[in-house]
Amino acid sequence: MHSHDDPRPPEAQVTPSFGPLPSVYVPGHRPSDPDEAGSGRVRLAQRVLNLITSRARTGARDADEHGEAPMIRDELHYTPEHHWVLATGADLVRVGVTDYAQNQLGDVVAVELPDVGTAVRAGDVFGEVESTKSRSDVVAPVTGEVVVVNTDLAEQPELVNADPYGAGWMLELRVDGRTEDAVLDLLDAAGYAKSIA
Repeated sequence: MHSHDDPRPPEAQVTPSFGPLPSVYVPGHRPSDPDEAGSGRVRLAQRVLNLITSRARTGARDADEHGEAPMIRDELHYTPEHHWVLATGADLVRVGVTDYAQNQLGDVVAVELPDVGTAVRAGDVFGEVESTKSRSDVVAPVTGEVVVVNTDLAEQPELVNADPYGAGWMLELRVDGRTEDAVLDLLDAAGYAKSIA
């Protein structure tokens, strides 16, 4: 029901079962033409719909609210900045953010990543994740060259929340030397679990 205290139309109000969602309401603005919103607003509405669907399918993912321990996979290497690294070849690694990180971020609404061919150095910022809570830097876990970027995240950034170790991966790097040497300074699963305990 629309409250007299809330100037927003009913369709712009928050749905309590899903918590706060990115709003497309603009105070004091009532378009006379239904098509005035344009394709940008349609894309944002689609992202919100995808987010709602994802949350309904997977349920609440907030570890603090539900007492669930974050998922940590034994086959991965980790950084103190909450990124994971998976060796995918003799000199290739795949990179993403951890389950713990996506829980801390909240609902991800945008991901900015570098272009293929970009050289990155371990410890340097190479991208950004925007959520309903904040903007956070993505830091290179190893030195290398970007060879593949997960283009699905441009239209479906919520994959970072829904499947951080799978469909929500971010990019692949060709490392300097062998992958086993590149990940020597990273944390193993037990070390990462201890760092977030």
